[in-house]
Amino acid sequence: MHNLLVLQDLSGLNWQQFFAVYRESSAENAAEWYPELSPEEALAKYEEGYRNYLTGDFQAEQGSLLVLETDGVYRSALRLLPQDQNAFLLEALETHPDYREMGFGKRILQEMMLYLHKEFPN
Repeated sequence: MHNLLVLQDLSGLNWQQFFAVYRESSAENAAEWYPELSPEEALAKYEEGYRNYLTGDFQAEQGSLLVLETDGVYRSALRLLPQDQNAFLLEALETHPDYREMGFGKRILQEMMLYLHKEFPN
């Protein structure tokens, strides 16, 4: 069963599963941002910075983290940042590499649209 988690307070986020969704792109970014570090050190530093961003500026901007969870496992995630009244910026849509080509990206977008229509009907 699919469950859409809509998180503004990130205290309920399973960080290990969340970072697993983004691990591939995080590793690529980490290597580019921190070429002087080993791949493991660069990834740890990148993920620490990402977590600080999410728990700092992202929450201060009233962003929402949406996570598609199936059978207790995070499959896809994205960020929503409010722009104007009833307008949002969708960022960082990603599906865990082990679950690609299974429709989870499409599913999280569908669930996001249902959520937005319910919460912001105008």
